[in-house]
Amino acid sequence: MPKSTKRFTISDDRLNSHGFRMLTDGADISDFIANPIMYWMHVYPTGGKPDELLPIGFWEDIEQKDGKITAVPNFDDGDTFAMKIYGKVEHGTLRACSAGAEPKPNGLSVNPADMLPGQTLPTFTSWWLREASICDRGSNAGAVALRVNGKMVQLSDDASEVINSLLKNQKLDMKLTQLTAGGLTAMLAALKLNAETATEQEVTEEVGKLVTLTANQASAIHTLTTEKSDLEGKVTEVQNKLDAQVKLSNQTKIETLVNGAADARKITKEEAPLYVTLAHNHKDGFDAGFKQVEDLLEKKVGVPSVQDALKNGGESKDELSGLVKLSYDELFSNGGLTKLKALSPIHFEEKMAEKFPNRKAK
Repeated sequence: MPKSTKRFTISDDRLNSHGFRMLTDGADISDFIANPIMYWMHVYPTGGKPDELLPIGFWEDIEQKDGKITAVPNFDDGDTFAMKIYGKVEHGTLRACSAGAEPKPNGLSVNPADMLPGQTLPTFTSWWLREASICDRGSNAGAVALRVNGKMVQLSDDASEVINSLLKNQKLDMKLTQLTAGGLTAMLAALKLNAETATEQEVTEEVGKLVTLTANQASAIHTLTTEKSDLEGKVTEVQNKLDAQVKLSNQTKIETLVNGAADARKITKEEAPLYVTLAHNHKDGFDAGFKQVEDLLEKKVGVPSVQDALKNGGESKDELSGLVKLSYDELFSNGGLTKLKALSPIHFEEKMAEKFPNRKAK
C-alpha cells in the first residue's frame, strides 16, 4: 500500500470559517490511533449498495503536538478509486483533509477566555477525533463533519444551527442534574417517558432524537432556502423575457395602426411618432393609450391624393392639378398658395415642407 509523501493537518487551534474552533489539547485521539480509518469526504459505506464507496486507506505517523493534529495517509492499492485519490494527492491537486469530530459531554464552551476575536460559535474544549477524510476543502476552511447522536453530519455553509443545538443539548444535560423530582417528572412527561421506569439510556436516546431532529430541520431549511432563491431567479428571468416580448408586441401593434393612418392620409408621416408616444405614455398603461389613439384616428378623414381627386372628379380638379405642378416660389409669386391651401391642405403642407424642411406641420 503506497504511503504518501505528504503530511496533512487534520485539525488545529485556529478559528474555522464556520465561526468555531476545536482545541488540539482537548482532542482525544486514542480511538483514532487504534483504528485510523481514512475516508473520502466522510462518505461511509453502509452495505446497502454494491457500488458504494469504501474506505480508501488509513493514517500513519499520527502526531498531536504544537497545537496541531497531523498524519500521513496510506492508500489502499487494491482500490482503483483510492489510487486515483493517491495520484491527485501526490500531484498536489488535493491538499486538504477534514476531521470527523464529536464533542464530549460538557465539551463546548462560550467562556470569553476560550473565545477568539470574531468567533461566533462555541469552542470545542473536549472532543473525540473519530476519523479523518481526504477532501477538496481544508478543515479550517469549513469541511468539518460532526457526530450527532451516533451519525456524522457534514456541516453546510451555515453551521450555527447544528452547533447551537449541541450547546442547547449540553445545557439541558447540565440542568437535568439540577432538576427537582417534580421538575424531572415534568420533563420526562414531555419526552413521553415514565418518570418511575425511564432509564438513563432512554432519556439520552430521546434527547438525542430531538437534537438530530433539530439538525435535520436546519439542513432542510438551508436546502429549501437555496431552492427558493434559485426558483426566484428563474421566475425573474422568465418575467424579464415576457416583458420584453410584450413591449415588442405593443410597439409593432401601435406602429401598424399609426402607419396605416398615415398611408390613408389621415395624418402626415411627421405626425406618426407623436401618436406612438401618446400610446406608450398613457397614465393607465399601453392598452388604454392604444385605445385612445385608435379612437382619435378613427374620427379622422383621409385627404385624397391628387390622383384620387382627379380620378374621382370635382369642381376644382383642373385648378388643383395645375397648382400641384407649380413650385412653392411660383405659387408664392402668383398667389396660388392660398388657393392650394383651400383646395387641399395636405398638398399645401407638402409644398411648405419642401420649402421649409424644419417647419412643423400644422
